[in-house]
Amino acid sequence: MIRERAYGRRHPLVATALIAVAAILHTQLRHEEAEQLYKRALEIRETIQGPDHPELAVSLDNLAGIHFARGEYRVAEELNSRALAILERAHGPSHPEVAGSLANLGRLYSAQKMYDEAEPVVELALELIERSRGPEHPETVNVLLNLARVLVAQKKHSEAEPCFRRALFIHERCSKHEDLEFSEHLEDMGYCLRMLGRHGEAGEMLARGRRIRLGARNGQRAAIAV
Repeated sequence: MIRERAYGRRHPLVATALIAVAAILHTQLRHEEAEQLYKRALEIRETIQGPDHPELAVSLDNLAGIHFARGEYRVAEELNSRALAILERAHGPSHPEVAGSLANLGRLYSAQKMYDEAEPVVELALELIERSRGPEHPETVNVLLNLARVLVAQKKHSEAEPCFRRALFIHERCSKHEDLEFSEHLEDMGYCLRMLGRHGEAGEMLARGRRIRLGARNGQRAAIAV
């Protein structure tokens, strides 16, 4: 790696480069390779910057993401909790930088069906993002969807509906791109509406989600064929 030759193996810029490569490997589902690079970056930052530096929290959250993808939720929770504690000490519990770690922790609780624990954590993450970025910032979309799904899991469908609607509105306004992920959001909202007895709206939402999903998959097949 060029930065290792220029700065040596234990330099913050090397850690940054390792994280960038690991992130690409992570998106390619090459989790073992990504994990090794994330661990190296974590070791560099902890050695040079100390165990309480805010940048260490980023490395901890990255590594937690690998364990989450493997379903190793307890390990991921320990890493996320440590990251959150570092950021709260560095910035205070109401700082926008805390929101990402809170959202990650809420997602972990949700994956473990710990919905009572997940709901207030995700709500706080949303509040911090809205306060710092605005109520229609793209960063709110995934947090709103996570909150909606937590509410649905607790059969709070009437509370989940406005979260779904806000997330879909922001996604369409900011992205204007209908992909597989967007189709999943539509279908989730469709099921929520069905549980509220609004079958006409639910059917329209589900049908739109399926159309987008089929279109996206056909596009993927065409791209592969070319």
